[in-house]
Amino acid sequence: MELNSARRIILNKVGGDIYNEEYQSNLQKFITAVRDVESNSGINIYNESTTAAGDFQFKMLTSDGKKEGSAFQTGLQRIKNRYKKENINIPNWVEEAIEHNDPRKLTYQQQEELFLINLYEQVGTDNLIKGMLDGDMKKAMKLYAKFHHTKVNVVNDKEVIRKFNEAYSN
Repeated sequence: MELNSARRIILNKVGGDIYNEEYQSNLQKFITAVRDVESNSGINIYNESTTAAGDFQFKMLTSDGKKEGSAFQTGLQRIKNRYKKENINIPNWVEEAIEHNDPRKLTYQQQEELFLINLYEQVGTDNLIKGMLDGDMKKAMKLYAKFHHTKVNVVNDKEVIRKFNEAYSN
């Protein structure tokens, strides 16, 4: 498994061990489940009614039609903030994405990086990330619902439950 910057940060800062194979496996299960829920594993990458786009469905516009403050722009700013703290060079694609404002123009790896750093940078995620790394599917679902989807009751959706169960059974 390739450990991109986001995976390294999460596994090291929250998990305490970037080489823990169980943590790596559980992180991959979580990523797989969320991507499946959000875009049917990269098949449905645009929601016209919400302007959410990409594998992890980041909204490109705010409710009043502006790109500034959209979930996509917020996630990109969080990457910049975290990379600065970690002394990691901010890749060109981040600045380019701020301009083009379209997650679909990012590679899958860049979208994953955005998704993970966006979660990690939010206050209150550490306990849920730790639970997810430990293999606790309920905490993983709560992490997704509260900090990515932003509607906690999505954990009761039958399709969400099915897709998380499928990812976690492998």
